[in-house]
Amino acid sequence: MARGILSTWKGFKQTGDDTSRSRIDDLPPELFQPILESAVPKGKKTYYLHLLPKRQVSKHWLAFIDSCPSMWSYVYLGLNAQLLQMILRNSGEHLLDVDFDDEGASEGRLDVFFEHITQHRRWTSLSFKGRSSLDLSQFLTKQVPNLRKLTVDVTPMQNTYLMWPAAIAAPLLAEVKLHSCGLKWDSLRGLRRLEIYGGGPCTEDLAELLTASPAIEHLTLINNWRMNNDAPNTSQIHLSNLRTLVIKRSGTSASLLWLFRSITAPRLEDLTILPQPEGPFNSLSGFLNLFSSIGVHAGSCATKTRTSELKVRAIMTGLTLVVGRSSITATTVKKDIPSNEWVELAVAFVQSLPSEVRDQLTTLSIQALKSERGLAMITRLLHLLPWVRIVGVEYASKEEDHGSLTAVLRERFEKEDTDRRDGHVYLTGGRLTRRDRESLENLVAGLYLENVAV
Repeated sequence: MARGILSTWKGFKQTGDDTSRSRIDDLPPELFQPILESAVPKGKKTYYLHLLPKRQVSKHWLAFIDSCPSMWSYVYLGLNAQLLQMILRNSGEHLLDVDFDDEGASEGRLDVFFEHITQHRRWTSLSFKGRSSLDLSQFLTKQVPNLRKLTVDVTPMQNTYLMWPAAIAAPLLAEVKLHSCGLKWDSLRGLRRLEIYGGGPCTEDLAELLTASPAIEHLTLINNWRMNNDAPNTSQIHLSNLRTLVIKRSGTSASLLWLFRSITAPRLEDLTILPQPEGPFNSLSGFLNLFSSIGVHAGSCATKTRTSELKVRAIMTGLTLVVGRSSITATTVKKDIPSNEWVELAVAFVQSLPSEVRDQLTTLSIQALKSERGLAMITRLLHLLPWVRIVGVEYASKEEDHGSLTAVLRERFEKEDTDRRDGHVYLTGGRLTRRDRESLENLVAGLYLENVAV
């Protein structure tokens, strides 16, 4: 049936014939409405340019569209007064998505917009991009009991960081995205997503905000120069739903170490770190302290029902670590950083993993640009991961030699016959002599080669 409806709709769009339209008109409302909504790209400023012509197809379409409040729920700056009144009338009591971008807007359009929109409290989302704090006050000084998503971008104000001093009366607010703007941080509670680009809360305010939002799922801090050295004395902050944490060019050594040591995030899946250009973590010792505080957040990887993974990316070092329920992968992509730094960072991370996580890791994969890095990392990590029986090594260059790998793996797989029967080695790229290949085949139960020159 769905295929038949779709075919009819495509036929009508291509030919506009009455037969196809008649078949569509006979559809029940619960099928007709999604077909119309799929034909109009919602959330773009061309939305009503596509919707209004649909009203002219027939009296039936006109009546149907005008009686669907959800099709009139998008409001943006630039609409003329007549269309704006129609939208507010046809949307009924439906919640509104409000988009304010004053680029190129005339004073007349601004007056019309504020005259109509600020009288309503049905906003469920507000996206503000403007040049005037007075315009922003038209929104943030209102009580908006239905507001769930707020985006504020004041970058057009040119080198201005705007700190909004008053509390926002939005009890349902769950998602906040800010560009060069700060809010009264202690008024934000129960957030699910927080993204800050430029400025942001100081360390103490961040602690209060996270404590008041224990169900937060995504946290992004980019260019937050207000995270100072004063790490607050707070109790452990349990963030049971935090899955994504992005920190770029934000914080000092004290504030970042405080953050990773103060939060508990058992479901964390993606952690990205990019330090300040001249910050404390551009040295090996700085990153070692940080990596020694990260692995603890992989705790829930130990549960047997866990299918996701924790990915840690340190952009300045070119090191990515991924730990799942039974596997760990280390990838190095930068050539200009000494091999020992990658190895020490990986070791610090693995050492910080809870013991129940390390004991379930049976697969170790290394993707390296140089064999010396891969071999050194395997040597160190195998000592920390006693149950690893599957080893994968991938080199980017075909000139790399796997010959020394036999000596590295011999200590693990020659201990007992059971270890040898369980051992499997996967090699990708590089070179391998026939003698080394035979040695590896005698050492483990399975040897698998891909793009390896022998």
